[in-house]
Amino acid sequence: YQRRVRGESFLVWQVQPLPPKSALQFNFTRYSMGLNQINSAMTQYLPTSDSKLRPDMRALENGDLELAGREKTRLEERQRASRKSRESAKQEWVPQWFKVDSSPAFKRADADPHDVDWVYKGGYWEGKVKGDFGSTPSLW
Repeated sequence: YQRRVRGESFLVWQVQPLPPKSALQFNFTRYSMGLNQINSAMTQYLPTSDSKLRPDMRALENGDLELAGREKTRLEERQRASRKSRESAKQEWVPQWFKVDSSPAFKRADADPHDVDWVYKGGYWEGKVKGDFGSTPSLW
């Protein structure tokens, strides 16, 4: 990407070559591939529900498509069982860090009346600082 300032053109940004075997990972750049990487020092600051901990995605990123498929199926079955258990106990699912806000302050005049706005209700960043997210469910 080049930009002109006072008639002079200079390089601002240049595409870097894709890393080896990037075709196995959706032709992601090195930066994109790193977004989901974790190390042992990070895990103490992640809730058990963090998507970086998804075994199906980790297998997919590692190029193990068979394991990724099995893990995805296992997770979906686990989610269905969890929903069925909540329904039979007449428990409603309540998001841990967000709530619906139907305040008119968040609504545009042309907004669909069925659309909802989710707002942060607190807890995540405090848990991250303490390394304690309380009763976060284990999703994986």
